[in-house]
Amino acid sequence: MEKVHRRYGTSRVDYQLHAVLKSNHEKYNDLENEIERLEQQDDPKNIPLFFKLRYEQIQHGVISIITAIAHLEAVIFEYGTHFITPKSYLEHLDKLKLVSKWIVIPEICQKTEIKEDRPEINDLKELIKARNAIIHQKIQWIDPEKPSVVNNNTEIDRFHRAASKSLQTTDNLIKILKIKKK
Repeated sequence: MEKVHRRYGTSRVDYQLHAVLKSNHEKYNDLENEIERLEQQDDPKNIPLFFKLRYEQIQHGVISIITAIAHLEAVIFEYGTHFITPKSYLEHLDKLKLVSKWIVIPEICQKTEIKEDRPEINDLKELIKARNAIIHQKIQWIDPEKPSVVNNNTEIDRFHRAASKSLQTTDNLIKILKIKKK
């Protein structure tokens, strides 16, 4: 793989992904605090407001999760192409899964070993699962002959955990990539 020493470049459009993530993540958490406050009041009059806030919170969570993944893809690409040519990156590394990129590319570029069981990588895996649940929604069909309660608790819990940690997960992964001085 062809290595490079110093590269300068820019994307065609600066999407401000970290800023989008941060503002939506903050709004998600602000809404969580407001929802918890309403729940503590235990007032039936608050039910419509509760659902309105939860609906809005889910929107901010979806944006946070998807933006976090997009930002992490952009960061690992920029990091990798700082050390190897974009042509080599696209030819040999671009098709790797995102988790693999975060393990393999720092090893190739700076001999930085990132173990798969690191908390940052585990958080990335959860973020990816939450993103996949959003992007590749699966319908749970109900048999009218055998009606049963649809249990989405695992998916909902994962969504809320990933959304509430999306900014922290992103920032923690980026800290791993500190470029070593030669």
